[in-house]
Amino acid sequence: LIRQLIRRSLPRDIHDYALDGVCHALDGIHVLDVVKTGGSKTTYISGYVIALQELAKLPETPSQDQNKPSRALNISALAINKDTLRAAGQQNQNLWNTAASPTVSRLLLSPEQLASKNFSTFITNKIVFSRIVALIVDEIHLILSWGGPRFRVAFRDIGTVLHRLPRHTTGLTATPAAGEEVPKLMRILGLKPWLFCVPSTLQPSARITIYLKPGSLCSTNASTVGQNYNLSFGH
Repeated sequence: LIRQLIRRSLPRDIHDYALDGVCHALDGIHVLDVVKTGGSKTTYISGYVIALQELAKLPETPSQDQNKPSRALNISALAINKDTLRAAGQQNQNLWNTAASPTVSRLLLSPEQLASKNFSTFITNKIVFSRIVALIVDEIHLILSWGGPRFRVAFRDIGTVLHRLPRHTTGLTATPAAGEEVPKLMRILGLKPWLFCVPSTLQPSARITIYLKPGSLCSTNASTVGQNYNLSFGH
């Protein structure tokens, strides 16, 4: 079902291992997938977001579907970093106020924003807090290589942000990092492995999936995802 829902919006069919990760993320299980370079890591993010949007369109009853017009896939995103903040300031615009708008469904943040007072104020807004549904980290292995004290220490703040978000928030990322780097990333994120999936015999060294047990986290409420946030962090 999920493959059918997202296939129409992707340029090519999603890999089985990426689909598996997307499905576990939809079930509210944190996913850290180790994928080789060129293994379509971005389809984890795009597939997950598309699936949420498509599931939000499914009717609760057949009669309800007859009363609702068909809506095209539309993901409204807003980027907040030092450059966009500077540009908005020159236009007397407050991006954090814009981010709190119900029309924004995906917020793209630079790591430096996580320690800002504006971000703290943003996530303590009760309405905003209730809308947060997922934490997606792009190039998560850069936490190790870029997060040192002599470069961009703010990358280490990504490791603590999940604990500041609602308990139902699902974490999702894919990385080419392997070996000792994987447990290091898990320690930084404060997560413990629940299940390891070894590489397929059909695709040796293609991927290793780590499903991170969510504890008391509940499953994503896909029926209201159209009003929810996907928080994304990247370089």
